[in-house]
Amino acid sequence: MYDQIYRKIQTRFPPEQAIAERTFKWVLCSPYPLTSEELLSAARMAIEKDDIKLASCVQQEFLLSICENLLMVDTYGRWRFFHLSAREYLENALGIYQKAHSYCAQVCLLSLMRTFGPKTLRGSSEDPFNETHPFSYHAQTWWAFYAHEQPQPEEDQSVILLKKFIGSPNKSSAFYIRWLDHIKKHSLSFQWPSRAGPFMSHEDLAPSTTPMFAIAQFLLYETTLRKWCDSNDFDPFQQNDRGEALLTIAATTNCIPLCATLIAKGVPVNQCNANGKYGSVLAAAANCGRLDTVKYLVQEAKADVNLPLQSGDYGSALNAAVFNGSLDIVKYFAEEVPDVNLLVHVEIHGNVLAAAAYSGKLDIVRYLVEEANIEVNLPPGEGQVFGSVLCAAAWGTLDIVKYLVEEAKAVVNVPSAVGNGLVAAVLRGDLDIVRYFVEEAKADVDLLRDDEFLSMALEHHTKEDAVAVRHILKLPSDQGTGDEH
Repeated sequence: MYDQIYRKIQTRFPPEQAIAERTFKWVLCSPYPLTSEELLSAARMAIEKDDIKLASCVQQEFLLSICENLLMVDTYGRWRFFHLSAREYLENALGIYQKAHSYCAQVCLLSLMRTFGPKTLRGSSEDPFNETHPFSYHAQTWWAFYAHEQPQPEEDQSVILLKKFIGSPNKSSAFYIRWLDHIKKHSLSFQWPSRAGPFMSHEDLAPSTTPMFAIAQFLLYETTLRKWCDSNDFDPFQQNDRGEALLTIAATTNCIPLCATLIAKGVPVNQCNANGKYGSVLAAAANCGRLDTVKYLVQEAKADVNLPLQSGDYGSALNAAVFNGSLDIVKYFAEEVPDVNLLVHVEIHGNVLAAAAYSGKLDIVRYLVEEANIEVNLPPGEGQVFGSVLCAAAWGTLDIVKYLVEEAKAVVNVPSAVGNGLVAAVLRGDLDIVRYFVEEAKADVDLLRDDEFLSMALEHHTKEDAVAVRHILKLPSDQGTGDEH
C-alpha cells in the first residue's frame, strides 16, 4: 500500500516532490511534533550549495495533499504520521531516516549562520531568519540535536557546517558567539533529551568564547567531533559560568571518551570543585545516574568514593547517588567498591540512610537497612539538623516513616537536641505523619507541650492546620497559636 502511495508522490511536479520529501524528513527527525507554523516554514527551505533557498509559500492543506495524507494535524495543531506503520515505512523501506538528520542539521546551521552572520538583515516576523520566527527559534534551540542524533562522517556537509558554525575547539566563531549572546539576552533554555536533566541555560554553555561546553553538553564529542577536538590543544581545565568543570560536564552526560581525554590531559579525577553543584566529578556522575561513567571513574581513573566534598550539595558521591534515587549506583558502591564507607558523615543529614529517608527514596532506605545492614538507630553524627533517621524521614514520606518504625524497628523516641520524629513532623506540617506518630507509633507528645516551642513549630502554619495539629496532639485549642495566618 505504501509503495503505491509513495509512487503517486513521485508523479508530482519535481518541486512538490522535493517539498514532500523535506516534510517527511522534518516529521521523522524532530524531537517533538512540530506546529504548523514551524513545519510549514521548514518545508519551504531548501538547501542550495552553501545557502538556503525559500520555496513559494506552502499552506497546510496543500502540504497534506502533496504528502498524500501520510501525515495529519492533530487537535493541538501539531504534525504527526497518521499511523505508526507509515513512519516505519519511510524509516526502513525508503531509508529516508538515515539522511534526514543530516539534512535537518544543515538547514538549522545555515539558518543560524544567516541569522547571526555579520551582515544579517533583520526582516519581518514572517521572515524565517528573523530571530523571533517559530522556525528560527527551533533552529536556535535544537540545531545540536540534529547534529548529534545521527552521527555523520567528517566529510558530510552537516559536519562541515557544524565546524564552521562552532569555529574551533580553541576559539568560538563569530556565529557561535552571537548565537550564545542571543540565548543569554532572551533567557532561552534548552530541552535536551540526552542529558540527565532536560533543561539547560546559557550559563551551562558560557563563556561564549569557547565551544567546548556545548560540545560536551550536546554530546558532539562522542558522536561527531572527537577527532577534530583531539587534534586541537583546547584547555582541559576550563569551567563554565556555573562553576562546573569540563570534566564534570562530561561525567553528567555519560561521555566516557571525553572523560578519558581530559584525565589524560592532566585533569585530576579527585579534585574537589570549588564551585558548582556537585563537588566532584564522581558525585556528578552518581547524581545524574551515570553508572557506566561511575564504574569508569572508580575502576580505571581511580576516583576516591570516600572523598569528603567541601562544596556542592551532597557531601559525598554516595550521598549524591542517594539523592538522585540511583539504587543501581548505591548498590555498586556498597557491593563492588572495596572499603567504601557507608557511614560517611553527610552534613545536614548525618548519614546516607538519613539522606535517603529525607529525600523520599524508600527503595534505597530498604536496601541500606536490609542488605547493606546500616544500623537504623545509629546517631547521625554532629553538625547536622536531624537528631535521628526518623527525624529525617518525617521530611520524606509516610511510607518511609512506617517502614522504619514497623519493619526496621527504629526507636521512636530517640533522645536528641531537636526532639523526636514527631517534633520534626510538626515542624514540617505533614498532618498524616503527625497523626501516625501520635496514634500508631506512640511518640512522646510531652516534647511538644512547651508553649514556646509549639508556637515556634506552628508559626508558619495556616490557622486551620494549626488547629488540626493541636487536635491530634490533644492539646488545648488555644495553646501555641503563634503567628497563624
